[in-house]
Parts: sequence; structure tokens; C-alpha cells
Amino acid sequence: MRSRLCKACGAFHPVNHWPVECYQAMTEKRSALGVPYIRGDGMNETWNPVNGKHYDSHSAYERAVKDAGCQIVGSDPALERTYTPQPTSKQDVAKDLVNVIRQAGG
Repeated sequence: MRSRLCKACGAFHPVNHWPVECYQAMTEKRSALGVPYIRGDGMNETWNPVNGKHYDSHSAYERAVKDAGCQIVGSDPALERTYTPQPTSKQDVAKDLVNVIRQAGG
């Protein structure tokens, strides 16, 4: 019979017969959100007024602003309205996943 270490009480329990007390203790600690928020790093090419370069990566843009001793404050509503999600098919999603795995070296 398989057992696992319980994070609630620190003892090992059989996987098929988990104690109700430990299960309730773990669910109380969880967030009400279903999944974590993940922001993609890609963005439309944007000109950085601090150094005059163009960026298509959020992290690179924010790093350049921070390295220049500046700070990003607020958001531009005009930029938020420019993105409209395009409908995708299952084949497009599959192709994107294959490309991501290939880029990650998989």
C-alpha cells in the first residue's frame, strides 16, 4: 500500500485512506483562487524613452527602466485596449505547444 508524508501532521498516511482531519487542514491553507496568476513576458514592440531602444519583453523593458534609476507608475489605458485575443483552433494551440517545447530544449 502506497503512503505519503502528510504536510498537515507530519505522519505518513495511506494514499487511498487519507484522514479527514488532515485533508481539511490542508484545504483551509489553500487559496480560493483556482490557479496562480501568470503574466506572459511578451508584448508588442515598445519604445523605451529612457534609453531609446525598442523592447518586446516585459522583463527586459522593466529591467532597463530600473537600471536607469526610473520607475514605472500606473498603466496606460490606451495600451490595454490594443490587445484583443484572437480565436484559436486546437491545431494552432498544438503547434504553439510544440514550438514552446522545442524552444525550451525539449
